[in-house]
Amino acid sequence: MVVAGWGTEAWGLTLEEAVGTALAYNRELARSGLGVEGKRVGEAQARERVRALRVVPVGRAEAGSGTTVREAGLEGSWTGPWGTTVGVMGGGKEWDFEAGGETRRGEVSVSVSQPLFRNWGREARDEPATLAGEAWESARRAWERQRSELAVQVAEAFEGAAVLEAQVALERAGLGRWERLAALSGARERRGESTRSDTLRLEWQKGEAGVRLETALGALAVKRQELADLMGVDRDDSWALEAVEPEALDVSDAEAVVATGLERRPEVAQAAADVASAERQVRLARRGRMPDVRVTARERVFGEGEEWSDAGAFDQDEWTVGFEAQMDLYGREAELAVRQAEVGAEAARAALESTRARVALEVWTAVAGYRTRMAEWQLAQRNRARAEERAELAGALFEAGRGSADR
Repeated sequence: MVVAGWGTEAWGLTLEEAVGTALAYNRELARSGLGVEGKRVGEAQARERVRALRVVPVGRAEAGSGTTVREAGLEGSWTGPWGTTVGVMGGGKEWDFEAGGETRRGEVSVSVSQPLFRNWGREARDEPATLAGEAWESARRAWERQRSELAVQVAEAFEGAAVLEAQVALERAGLGRWERLAALSGARERRGESTRSDTLRLEWQKGEAGVRLETALGALAVKRQELADLMGVDRDDSWALEAVEPEALDVSDAEAVVATGLERRPEVAQAAADVASAERQVRLARRGRMPDVRVTARERVFGEGEEWSDAGAFDQDEWTVGFEAQMDLYGREAELAVRQAEVGAEAARAALESTRARVALEVWTAVAGYRTRMAEWQLAQRNRARAEERAELAGALFEAGRGSADR
């Protein structure tokens, strides 16, 4: 794609603009963003499934030997935070008998079911939604890390292209210098003021400068294409990359920098979340050794008769209260599930410590590398100034006939 405003005329592109464009248009980042959105929708879907809020019409019509039955109504149910399921049903039913007579019935019922022990409580009820939420958070952290890595890649490509642009400019200037000096040496050779060796040496230097220029131009084209791909746009050779001076960061307190990295790096947060998830799995596995007991209660009021007025009287009622229980008396599988969850928790805690150690090492290395690069950049700035002065002096001496141009 082409971003509006980037045309054929030279257009300044800053590092901030390049990073912003990449975050908006990078193809891989966009694809990952869709994956995060899918996980978010999945979490919302799992939460709705856990709540089990449903309102559905019900209906039935069937004919058999001697009887025709028609039924219609509405059912609703909802599961509360502690696993309590409440159901409501209302409707009517009609029987027609071939032998004669009809029976009509209207009914409204309310039921309550509460799990105890194994499946009691918010944690047990919300487990499917919690797992979906963790998957969403994990995908989001991975996406955030991808964004950070993309910003770094864009900065590296941008700086690489800017350096190559500067190198191309220097190589062009150098080639022009060698061309002028070679022409001057040739003229002097014809006048007997210079040797053929000096002229050939300058011609060779001119050829070397031309090769270096072509090499730099090729590398610049590749780096510009890499930058365009990262930004998710078409390459535009009219970009005028605005070089960025290295930013002086305060890294005098390396311990504070490491602490910031441990606090903000998404992989550390993910490892800590994995520990919390594993410890929750241990709690749920231990509850799996308990019996699955459920207490239920139902209240039903209804009316029945030959006419719908009798069915709508609701002059009769029934109620029930009971318990349901299931338990594996052998229990070996539940014990192994607990042990497996405990091992998983230990592995998650070890992974957290490993991640923290790795991140700390990476930050320490980055701090040391930053200090070294800043020192090298400052030295390179001074060396470049000295080299320019030396080149100007050598050229002036050669033109004055007092020295060789390549020394």
